[in-house]
Amino acid sequence: MEALSLAPPSTVHTLAAAAQSDTEKALTDTLLIDMEQINRKAHEAVGFTYAPLEQLAALQ
Repeated sequence: MEALSLAPPSTVHTLAAAAQSDTEKALTDTLLIDMEQINRKAHEAVGFTYAPLEQLAALQ
């Protein structure tokens, strides 16, 4: 999540839009799902209310 906090708010959408092939789109989707799961677990580990990465990026 730290890497996303340093990136502009549109990074998640830019990453998804930059995929040029079906394989890249599938890998990007998998990456974003994995990052969201890590984000959820991190929130739970510290007792914070869960906030999706897209919402956190919008707050930057």
